[in-house]
Amino acid sequence: MPSSSDAGAERPGGLRFGPMRATDLDDVVRIEAASFPTPWKREHFVHELRHNRFSVNRVLRRGTRAVGYVSVWIIDRELQINKLAIDPDDRGSGLGRKLLERLLLLADETRCGRISLEVRPANTPALALYTAFGFRETGRRADYYGPGEPAILMRLDSRPRGGRD
Repeated sequence: MPSSSDAGAERPGGLRFGPMRATDLDDVVRIEAASFPTPWKREHFVHELRHNRFSVNRVLRRGTRAVGYVSVWIIDRELQINKLAIDPDDRGSGLGRKLLERLLLLADETRCGRISLEVRPANTPALALYTAFGFRETGRRADYYGPGEPAILMRLDSRPRGGRD
């Protein structure tokens, strides 16, 4: 039985959230290339889909087209966000917020008490989104994105809802 975070039912605005499929990769790779200075290649996503047992990959679809995606690892009750991106044509419309809301549900369902990520200091829209959801800076990683380009480490601690310990 699919979890509520994987519900494929169409939502208002024609949006559906569900597992990333191989047929989504053209859209995902296109969004990735438009979103990051050093984008993952198709092979990275294929590896995450087929070979990484810790990897969970989801897309936000409008019709048959992926308009956003997320790639996370779930290890030892921690959800690590590796990638989260929205199609450039759909940015500023609240889809990043919807995708992050779904990730919080996934964290609850998988009993993750911590969500972590790295983000570029220059990515002010992402920083604003994460901060609005309660993420806080926990440190910096020097030269993470290349020489002179650190990563801001962010974390959200939460207790899974539903009375689970």
